[in-house]
Amino acid sequence: MVIVREDTPGDKRLVAYVVSANNEPLVPGDLRAYLKQQLPEYMVPPVIMALDAFPVTPNGKLDRRALPAPDPTRSQTPGDAVAPRNELETRIMAVWSEVLGIETLGIDDNFFDLGGESFKAVRAVRKISDSLGVMELFLHPTIRQLAESMAGEREQGPRHLLQELTPPVEARARTISLVCIPFAGGSPIMYQPMARAMPANASLFAVEVPGHDFALRDEPLQNLTVVAARCVQEIQERVPGPIGGCASHRAGAST
Repeated sequence: MVIVREDTPGDKRLVAYVVSANNEPLVPGDLRAYLKQQLPEYMVPPVIMALDAFPVTPNGKLDRRALPAPDPTRSQTPGDAVAPRNELETRIMAVWSEVLGIETLGIDDNFFDLGGESFKAVRAVRKISDSLGVMELFLHPTIRQLAESMAGEREQGPRHLLQELTPPVEARARTISLVCIPFAGGSPIMYQPMARAMPANASLFAVEVPGHDFALRDEPLQNLTVVAARCVQEIQERVPGPIGGCASHRAGAST
């Protein structure tokens, strides 16, 4: 069963309680991975608690008030949490601990599995770096992934406008590359559900328009002509054909 808990004022979160039907051990991480294959990510409870049995009232009905509260200071990563390996991972972990209110973390914990959402994501990236966009956290949701991405970006130079939301596909296996443009003021994040629904042999790129990331408060807006020219250049350099396009959920194709 799933309920909404507000153990900390203003911090509502979904909590799932599960009981094994055959008394076999339940691993919350495995259950969450399964649910992500069946549901949109926003519907997957960030906290899953395995119980021996559901609490009941003297009348035999479910006693919701007796359901245990999750420990807000610990992650749900099974086994030993992997410690940070360098200064950058240590700094990111400290920020996550502050923003999420969790003391014990590992570098392979997922920010959104721990109760993170878009507002907390903006707070986190602002504390980590003035030059870090919130999209980076959505694309690289673990401390290990985010630190490696940040280190790689320093070597690669300026950020790309096109964000690849699907896993990389080999050129010979790819059937189409889809380039999506969000509505005015929108974010590539809006296309994540579509990216998860794409077949394995397709790629989805979304445009991140400069000046629209709430975490990058000092990033200036750019002229539409400049943005369009940069997009064309990146498509020519990074996106293999055949190519399809969509804007604000209205699709049109080109090759």
